[in-house]
Amino acid sequence: MTLLFPLMAYIGVVAHAGTGPAITVEDDGTVVARMLIDAPPAQVRQVIPDIQAGTSTNVLSSTKVPDGSCIKIDRRTRGLWDPLEMKTRLCPTDTGWRESLVSSDDFNAYSTEWSVRDDNGRSSVQVRVRSEVNLLIPTSMVQSGTIQGLHDSFAAILRKLLAARTAP
Repeated sequence: MTLLFPLMAYIGVVAHAGTGPAITVEDDGTVVARMLIDAPPAQVRQVIPDIQAGTSTNVLSSTKVPDGSCIKIDRRTRGLWDPLEMKTRLCPTDTGWRESLVSSDDFNAYSTEWSVRDDNGRSSVQVRVRSEVNLLIPTSMVQSGTIQGLHDSFAAILRKLLAARTAP
């Protein structure tokens, strides 16, 4: 409870989108999350690589290896019966980060794009995730896992920003 109170107080000050991101699903299945965060864009962009590889409760394990200005990520995620595995590459863009599928037997497609833009000194953050698994499971189940992962990712960003603000 001691950690929860400061985190909840921080979310109230730092996140201007209620208790979490506003999330929608587009017609093509892309899951989009948006949140306004009371921190400069450079600070938000800086924490994205730290959280991108494995903050979701659906991620069982991940490893990150630097690759020039990019990061190679090997990730195992919770599947319906067995873990799902993928290799991706996370690279900086002009406005944030883009993660693209390199290889996987379990995924036909996977991409994530983080866009962090200035909004009067705050960060307007948008994340677009497109995920298509190579399994006979309903798309709604995949999207549900993606939505949970986005909630987890934004919570991790807020925790990291809180830690940076309260560090001596």
